[in-house]
Amino acid sequence: MNITHIKTFLKVAECANFRKAAEALQYTQPTVTLQIQALEKELNTVLFNRMPKGIALTDQGEQFLPYARKIVQDWEAAADVLSCSGQISGHINIGCPDSIALFLLPDIVKDFCRLGSNASVKIRTGELPALIQEMEENALDIIYIINRPFHFAKWQKHYEKQEHIVFVCRPDHPLAGQEEVTLREIAGHKMVLADSGSTTSYIHELHQAFDAQGLVPDCMLEISNTAILKSMVLDGIGLTFLPYFVVRQEVEAGQLTILPVRELCPELWLQVFSVRGKWISPAMEWFPEEIKKR
Repeated sequence: MNITHIKTFLKVAECANFRKAAEALQYTQPTVTLQIQALEKELNTVLFNRMPKGIALTDQGEQFLPYARKIVQDWEAAADVLSCSGQISGHINIGCPDSIALFLLPDIVKDFCRLGSNASVKIRTGELPALIQEMEENALDIIYIINRPFHFAKWQKHYEKQEHIVFVCRPDHPLAGQEEVTLREIAGHKMVLADSGSTTSYIHELHQAFDAQGLVPDCMLEISNTAILKSMVLDGIGLTFLPYFVVRQEVEAGQLTILPVRELCPELWLQVFSVRGKWISPAMEWFPEEIKKR
């Protein structure tokens, strides 16, 4: 029985609403629905009545509720014991794109190393198809990606959070300060972008948007390293198109500004997956839980 599904059941029962439970858990609503359906299939029963104006526990759901609370309570107590009073043990192999490794993982990895004297981590950066293949070959324990929400029956999703992709430039750029900027205006200025030959979904969407209007971006550099792209824009070399988490600190510090391009506002999701049924070590359990806190 999947502990994540049981925790989701408890949150749905508490909220009496799939959407509100999804928001509280930082999942998409389809993810919550799939987890509840999987739990119902495993228990061979229906836990919730789905009604036009909401949901409610069935009699079987009411009967399962105290057991679910006890299971989670016992599981958390066991995890505390096995983690040796806060010490993390075991090895974990993480796969992710370059941007996540550079801008989202460093602080988490530092905390992991401080807490886990008997633990170790290996981070493999790459593009999504390669990461998927490596996880299916058991070379990776979890992958941490940014993409459209997706689901695989043989994968367990531990975490998802919506992330905006934004055009940014320096505050002294000619387009900065406008109430609205068009893609045609963007195409008329120098850009530095992630490699168009990569599988990065937001770059594909950008080029599709340009193609739809018959526009050709004035791109002076393509490179997969998002840190270099940000550094160039900070030095006044063009504008770029990146996930908000890459530029958040500079935007908040006033070093970069977001251009309001309403024609293209892709919203992707940060997602963490592991292979369903694989034993979850204390190290593997710690990482997704810590990611949720950041």
